[in-house]
Amino acid sequence: MTFLRDFDAYFARTMPPVTRRMLFVLVGVFLLTYLPGIGNVLWALLSLSPREVFPGFRLWELLTYGFVHAGFGHLLMNGLGLFFFGPPVEDRLGPRRYLAMLLLAILAGGVAHVLFHFGAAAPWLVGFSAANFAILVGCLFFVPNAMVYLYFLFPVKMKWLVIGYLMIELAGMFGAGQSNVSHLGHLAGAAVGFAFILLPRYLAGRRRRPRKGAKVVRSRRLNMGHPGRSANASELYDDPHWKMDQ
Repeated sequence: MTFLRDFDAYFARTMPPVTRRMLFVLVGVFLLTYLPGIGNVLWALLSLSPREVFPGFRLWELLTYGFVHAGFGHLLMNGLGLFFFGPPVEDRLGPRRYLAMLLLAILAGGVAHVLFHFGAAAPWLVGFSAANFAILVGCLFFVPNAMVYLYFLFPVKMKWLVIGYLMIELAGMFGAGQSNVSHLGHLAGAAVGFAFILLPRYLAGRRRRPRKGAKVVRSRRLNMGHPGRSANASELYDDPHWKMDQ
């Protein structure tokens, strides 16, 4: 336990809390699902099967699937995405909004996958990818010009990386043939990211906008001895707090 506390304290100095703890959860669940004896039971309990969610009332699968991974490579890719791209988004949104965005993105990806494959044979869905796509959308708005090294070799700006990934997912969703990747689930997670960032901005703009038909009251100030300005002291003033220019 001392080792775990020291390990957590080390990452606490460089990583925001939700991202750090989410990484621990992903690794912990992965290790549990590969334990002899209970691993297969946990896998069947937590992963998402479109045929079992509604008939069997296994609604928790719509959320728990996001913390299960199909292998070490799958975990590594999603973990690296969370590790590199999560902190700047959490710093901008704050821990609570960031956590809500991640969970809603996972939920949206699960619901989209189930509805798309409703009543049909479909592979079980696992992975944190829907939440990572919400994070990528956050990076698109918050750090669009940050330089990312694709596959640790090729430099590309964040905005082009995110747009490229979204285009790939759109092409994959409408492409022919079967795929083990839930492109629709990824796009549903991205949609949650867009909603979390654009909707508050839209609502803030609506609150700042004056109501239709409202009159803006402007005061006419008395100016004494200033050439080119009106010096008519008989005008009525709309603003009771006016004062004379000296």
